[in-house]
Order: sequence, then structure tokens, then C-alpha cells
Amino acid sequence: MATLVTVKRDELARRARERAREKQIPLSVALAEIGREDPKLALESREEVLGRKVRVITVGDPSNRQAISVVDVDVAERLTQMAHARASEKNISFRAALCEVSREVPELVKMARAEIMGIKL
Repeated sequence: MATLVTVKRDELARRARERAREKQIPLSVALAEIGREDPKLALESREEVLGRKVRVITVGDPSNRQAISVVDVDVAERLTQMAHARASEKNISFRAALCEVSREVPELVKMARAEIMGIKL
């Protein structure tokens, strides 16, 4: 069984292990500290492991702000999921379902094409 090796994740883990040893604290606490000190490293590590972009949004009132990580499903995947659902729902082929969905949400198709081709809209 192959092990997933990621540079950012390994760096984050190394720093957290060192911090946990130095301060004699649990690894989870050390990871949280490193994440607060270097949020960019924490975010990049998460993205490496997930293989997807992660957005961080902040919610709550100013006295109690919370950061939440949001993993975006790519547009092409969303379009595919919609077509599969339509095919099952109407008992039609995936191709026919994809054509229907594409006609109904042309903006999503445009975004999916741009995403696949690496074009920023």
C-alpha cells in the first residue's frame, strides 16, 4: 500500500511534533497552534491532502469570529453529478441527461469548460 507524501503536510506535521515535544503538549494542540501561527501552511497542507482548493470563510459576530474551511466541488464534477441524478430520475442515458442539464444551466457549462481548460473567468 502506497503512502501519500505531501511536502506541506509533512512540514506541518514535523513542526507540530517538535512543538509538542518542546512544550510537552498534545499533538492536536500543537497542530492548532502551528495552524494559527502559519495559516497559509495549514491551508496548503489541507489542499495537498485533499487534492482540491480550500476556501476559508469567517462567520459569526465580531466578538466571536470562527474560520471555516470550505472545499469547493469543481464545476465539472457538479455538472456530472447533476447529469447522473437526471439520468436516474428520468431513466435516460447519461448523454441525454447531460444535454438537458447543459441547456438548462449554460453558465455552469461555460464555467466547467473554462475550468477544464485552465481559463480563469
